[in-house]
Formats: sequence, structure tokens, C-alpha cells
Amino acid sequence: MQGLSGLPPGSLRRLPADFSPQDFLRASTEALGMAAPEPTPQRLRAAASSMAERPCWDAEIALEPLGAAPWPKLLISGDWAGAPALYKKYAGEPLVACAEFLAEELGADHLVVPGYYPHTQQPEAVNAALRELWARR
Repeated sequence: MQGLSGLPPGSLRRLPADFSPQDFLRASTEALGMAAPEPTPQRLRAAASSMAERPCWDAEIALEPLGAAPWPKLLISGDWAGAPALYKKYAGEPLVACAEFLAEELGADHLVVPGYYPHTQQPEAVNAALRELWARR
């Protein structure tokens, strides 16, 4: 089975055996022009989880059943304004394209929120949209 990258699934996640969660946290931010966040126990636990996850591009998701589901659908994404340039190029642009495709494919409403971490940068807008969505069910 091949991932979207043309490489075997998970092959881009082969990290050196001595690569720590703190190394991963630093590399995944500094390489994109962002300051590494404080390595709190919670962040290090999340980094360790990310290190073990299958890359998202290896996922195969059947969109037809989701699109046909009778409940209202909402996709929330950021506009990536203010993101570091490399982060926007390598993460933001692909995520925006994916969000636009999924919203159209699923027949979902698409809320674009200012910023690149909508759930933390604009929690009021995200929570209000979720409350409105849940009220429509």
C-alpha cells in the first residue's frame, strides 16, 4: 500500500531511536520559523503521541457516507493570517485546500476564522459556531 507521498505508509515518520518528544516539539516548530513552545508535561505527552501516529495523508476516508448523513455539517478552518511564512506554505496552504474540498464534497458549511489556530486564537467564534450547529440538529 502506498501513501499519497508515494512512499510506504508511515515512512516519513521514521525518527532516530534517540529522538525525544522534546526534540520533536522543537523540530516541528523551529523548522517552520516558529518559536518552540515551553516543553510542559502536557505538550511533551502530545508530542510523544504525534511521534507515534500514522501520518494523516495515509488515511483513507469514505466521504460518501459522511456527505449523505442527515445531520448538519460544519467545517471550521483558519485563514492563516499571521502565520509564519514556512508554516503557512507547508501546513496552511494544504489545510486550506483540504478544508475547501471537504466542505464542498460533504455539503458542509465552511466557517473561515481569522488566524491559524482557530480553536485557541478565536475560541468565542468557534464555540458560537458549534453551539449554532448543535442547535440545528
